[in-house]
Amino acid sequence: MNVLITGGAGFIGSHVADHLLVMGCRVHVLDNFHSNYSREQKLLNIRSSLNHSAYHLHEGDIRDATALANLFRQYPFDVVIHLAALPGVQASLQHPDAYTDVNINGTRTLLHTMHQFGVRKLIFGSSSSVYGDSPAMPLQENSQQLFPISPYALTKYKGEQLCRHYSQQYGIDITCLRFFTAYGPRQRPDMAIYQFLEAIRQQRPLSIYGKGTSRDYTFVADIVQGISKAMLRVNGFAIYNIGSGCCISLRQLITTMERVTNQKALIIQKPDRPGDVAHTWADLTQSKQKLDYQPTTSLSDGLQQMADWLSSRSTYANLSFVG
Repeated sequence: MNVLITGGAGFIGSHVADHLLVMGCRVHVLDNFHSNYSREQKLLNIRSSLNHSAYHLHEGDIRDATALANLFRQYPFDVVIHLAALPGVQASLQHPDAYTDVNINGTRTLLHTMHQFGVRKLIFGSSSSVYGDSPAMPLQENSQQLFPISPYALTKYKGEQLCRHYSQQYGIDITCLRFFTAYGPRQRPDMAIYQFLEAIRQQRPLSIYGKGTSRDYTFVADIVQGISKAMLRVNGFAIYNIGSGCCISLRQLITTMERVTNQKALIIQKPDRPGDVAHTWADLTQSKQKLDYQPTTSLSDGLQQMADWLSSRSTYANLSFVG
């Protein structure tokens, strides 16, 4: 199978690429190495794959119609996994136009190119943020109560609508996966779990916003499992939640981090931030029934793997510096 992964040098995309190579796929990664975090970290994400004979890295932008056309003309892709996007709620409040340009216009350009070259299958990486502060828990895919409260969330909702249109209008089989707070090795440094674990490990104060928040935290290996199973079942248009199925309070999260690191958190309490939803919790009924999706990594095990990765990165950096 010939697979294109947009955003494939990023956190989730690089793990998906590793998994697909093991499955025997030919993997093409398209990434523009956006400066939202360092190019060096993204190159570290993919260093184990770069020398694989079935791995192909293409540096480019999903908004560049000419570059996309050249890529699709050269390679007959069986499926596209679309993960390229500007991520993060808080940054989207500062730069809403950029998020619209990349996440909506870029997705439209990709979908148009797929239609133009007859590529019939797409997995779209959406987000639990599309639900907003929905009062109905756990969150179900068929809910009509979607309240995106940030530019990022709105772009993901609009991306789903574009996918629905292209599926209905042009017969492209598209599955949208709503990821719930992904974490794990290679996570972006702006994300809360990365920042919290680093602060606790280094005994620096960490800031938490609001007192009553809770999240469905999903380990990256479970996200990859959801994507790989969806690839085999793309048919028509569908939306599925990909989460852990557990709702964990912010205090529970920090307590588990303290146990994993054997360190005490130094907490600075701050008021709620605009754009942050209070609670997320994935109803997995549909993804379990239709995709045979089954999360397997507990929060404690996932945080331990994350902490071990952060520790190994620190050791690697120190050795590189000494050398």
